[in-house]
Amino acid sequence: MSVGPPVTLADTLGTNGRQGRWPRVCAGTYTPEMEMKFTKNIGMLLLAIWLILYGVFALFPRLGTFEGEPTVMAILAIVAGVFILIGR
Repeated sequence: MSVGPPVTLADTLGTNGRQGRWPRVCAGTYTPEMEMKFTKNIGMLLLAIWLILYGVFALFPRLGTFEGEPTVMAILAIVAGVFILIGR
């Protein structure tokens, strides 16, 4: 009984005529689609900032104890909502 060469994970990901993502990463090659891309939509960017600040202030209440925090968060939410509605 003969045993063939061992099958690796990289071999299994390149099936169906498509090359999987794993072999490219393991080979050390860089492709542009691997970059993290930020949105150009200012409304979504402001929403992301609002969500991050809201989460940080909820986890660490002492950080959100300055006097104008509710006002700043409300203005940021309104501006983000307006920009999302107008599609910018």
